[in-house]
Formats: sequence, structure tokens, C-alpha cells
Amino acid sequence: MAIYVFYTSIKMMISNINGLLANDTENEELKHEIEQKLQKYEDVKLKKVKVIKMSSYYSVFLQIKTSEEMTIKEYIAYERKIKSKLKSWNKAIRFVDIQPVEK
Repeated sequence: MAIYVFYTSIKMMISNINGLLANDTENEELKHEIEQKLQKYEDVKLKKVKVIKMSSYYSVFLQIKTSEEMTIKEYIAYERKIKSKLKSWNKAIRFVDIQPVEK
């Protein structure tokens, strides 16, 4: 559990620093495409999607609904899978930050 807390705190620091450096220009078209792309996967339940343009690339912030039965190990594998799919789908997406939200 301590490793997960450390992992989450590092992710939060990185996303906060990225948020400070960003110019906060949200891309609605890319946001809509990401929502459509991830809706094809039945195990992904999106709550909120935010796409911010940061110089020549994009930073994507996702909130996903998770079940109470999901273990930390399963969640981390699930997170990696989503990140790799988004980055391989659009090469302009450089950072993907995913936050779990309970139903």
C-alpha cells in the first residue's frame, strides 16, 4: 500500500507541474475523439476527460470509474494499457494522467 501511495503522489506532482507549465488551451475535438476511442472498450468507464495543449503536444487527464473489487495490481496494469493505447493512437499525446474514481 505504501508503494501505491508513493506512486500516486509522484503522479500528482508531475500532473501539477505540467498544469502550471501548460497554457490551458483545451482541445475539444481531440477530447471527443478520445471519448469515442475509449468507449469501444467495455472495461473503460470514463467520468471526465480533459485535453490540454502543451506547446507541440497534448496532455490528457482522465477520470475513470473503477470497481471496488479491483486490486491495485490490476489497476496499474489497466492504467498502463490505456496509456499505451492512447499514445500509440495519437503520437501528439505525450502525457496521460489517469485518476480512479469510485462508482
